[in-house]
Amino acid sequence: MATSERRHTPILTTKAVVIVVGIDFSRTSAHLLQTARELALRASRTELHVVHAMPVQRISPGLVDALPRASRSISAEVQSAHEKLDALCAPIVAGLDALVTTHVRAGRAVDEIPRLAAEVSADVILVEAHGRTGLRRLFHHSLAADLARNAPCSVLTVRPKAATLAEVATTPG
Repeated sequence: MATSERRHTPILTTKAVVIVVGIDFSRTSAHLLQTARELALRASRTELHVVHAMPVQRISPGLVDALPRASRSISAEVQSAHEKLDALCAPIVAGLDALVTTHVRAGRAVDEIPRLAAEVSADVILVEAHGRTGLRRLFHHSLAADLARNAPCSVLTVRPKAATLAEVATTPG
């Protein structure tokens, strides 16, 4: 009996897989980072860009004079967000052979995450799916849905498994 065999030689590439991870510091953020880690482990070269977008409040004209004082306060908020992001990432990316960069952006996540993805030529964006249903879903707009429509690359929504969801629901915070 004759057999036919085809061998496919993998194409070697030096381009890193670039993953942007949108973090909102919710209770499932660590699970999202763990998923990013698992994806990174599957590639020979990976860049992880972990981003948190801080909403910017509109400044009324009467407060313009207070900007020098306000900028110190805003700077402290950004520094605090960076520290929180670094602390969240550290145990999860420890030992990972990847370039990991944390970003804190001022603006709406729906604008800032795709902007960063375009800047770093991302292959994929990872965000959390919070699993809202009913009225909560009606009143809370879906970041994942907006990103899927407007992002410069694919968007992967990540949900914890049912057991993890139950643990998250019972965890204070």
